[in-house]
Amino acid sequence: MESKIEKKEDINESKLLILYDELQFSYDTAKQKLESIFKAIESNNNKNDKNSKNFYFNEKNSTIKLENKYYICDIKFEIYSFNNIDKLDLSVYEGILLFFEETSIKNKIFADKSHHFDEKYNFSTCIIIFEEEQEDLQNLELFDDFIGQTIDKHFEVIYDCQNLKNFNTDDGIGAFNLSLHSTQWKASKDNKEEKKDIKEKKDEKTEKKEEKMEKKEGNKFYKELNDTEEIEKIFGKIKEIKELNKDPNISMEERRNNAEKAIMMLADMFHLDDDDDEEKEDDEDKK
Repeated sequence: MESKIEKKEDINESKLLILYDELQFSYDTAKQKLESIFKAIESNNNKNDKNSKNFYFNEKNSTIKLENKYYICDIKFEIYSFNNIDKLDLSVYEGILLFFEETSIKNKIFADKSHHFDEKYNFSTCIIIFEEEQEDLQNLELFDDFIGQTIDKHFEVIYDCQNLKNFNTDDGIGAFNLSLHSTQWKASKDNKEEKKDIKEKKDEKTEKKEEKMEKKEGNKFYKELNDTEEIEKIFGKIKEIKELNKDPNISMEERRNNAEKAIMMLADMFHLDDDDDEEKEDDEDKK
């Protein structure tokens, strides 16, 4: 039976909205497939590696716990059919995951509902997963259009999620895990309380010094994310644009538009617009 639509939100948990294509899966089938993926990711945990991106799945509570060198967080996930998107308050979710199949592209399900993924919701992560391999989908007539639409809406597309034994960062469950870990989720209650207990044992002078260090480490954390995992995601999207432009049937105008999208993504990644703004402020100050 499909999850009931609720508006309750636990402030200590992040929320992930999972939407499946009801024309391809029943709720029970989608849930079973997703839980198999979660369990397969969990089986690749490495607790002895401080840099490892561990993933813990709690089937009973419908939660995921992410644990890496930077943070620990709890994510409550909810599963609904795609048709229910009109009834959902998307603003309560930090992330959104779409579970599609080849026929989902043929039926233009993403194009018909893409207006819901407005930037005002500011999702921390937007992912579409397919069980099929990318090579099996590229020959579809509407595949290039689909990829163009997902890039416009800032979705990352991950393929080969039916392969539960191959764990790498290029595709499949390994890429899915990496994408989740590179997202800025809320810190878990346990993580916050642990930090609080440590701080209470220190005197006021040491605490102030620690706060300054935490601020620096926090900036370092986001910088490292941008320099590693976020860059991988951006270049994945640029690779998709490159594949689009290889199509001999698209016009020069479409190629230029695609190239412009790639340039804008690189500009955002390196904060080039921010530099321009700072230069303008300096010029105004001089005046």
